[in-house]
Amino acid sequence: MAAHSSNLLARCHAYSNLESVESSWANSQSYHLNQTAVLIANSPPFQCDVVFTKNGWDLQITFRRLEAQGAMGGFMIDVSLSVALIRKTYNEKLRWLARLDPTTKQLNFIIGERLEDESFRETTVREVAWALWLDRKRDFLVSNMAQMNLEFVDRVPGHFQKSRVAVSFFNVEVYRKDVISKIERQGDNFWVTSDEICNGISQCGRRFDPIVPYLINRSSVIQYWESSQ
Repeated sequence: MAAHSSNLLARCHAYSNLESVESSWANSQSYHLNQTAVLIANSPPFQCDVVFTKNGWDLQITFRRLEAQGAMGGFMIDVSLSVALIRKTYNEKLRWLARLDPTTKQLNFIIGERLEDESFRETTVREVAWALWLDRKRDFLVSNMAQMNLEFVDRVPGHFQKSRVAVSFFNVEVYRKDVISKIERQGDNFWVTSDEICNGISQCGRRFDPIVPYLINRSSVIQYWESSQ
């Protein structure tokens, strides 16, 4: 790093995932830091100019708020998600598999972000096998076609700004009883009803990660009344 060069100007994009940052920063402010500088990474829209002064360690960082550049352009990021819909009939009611995050204590579906050169279906296979400790070749079957494909522009829960979102929902079938038993022996797996999913909270008071009811209600891939039939 050429930190000891005088008047070296490096332009970069600075990212922040803190909403308070946007409200507290004016259009242009300068900060002088000694020894080190930290930029929190997640999503735009800030641009910074980093100037290394003669002593090599003093940094002057100027943040400029960048204006949005069109609904589908500018600094908008792409989010590509695949959602696994694992369901079974339980006590004569249709239910879906949700997993309890040990950190957030929130319920979530198995949702994966598509990797480069990976299909949405391949993402689903990978995430289900990894999350549930299953053999992808014999323990479950992911449908060849998505139950639904959705594309939109919005601010998705967990993201700082609007994004171009592509999401695919895949039905996942688990046929063998021993595999279902293996899933149910894992203490962080729960079968939940359609109304619990759509409401974002289970009957016993466990809340869902906001991304789940957001995607389900936006797509209507699961209807509120399905578990009541």
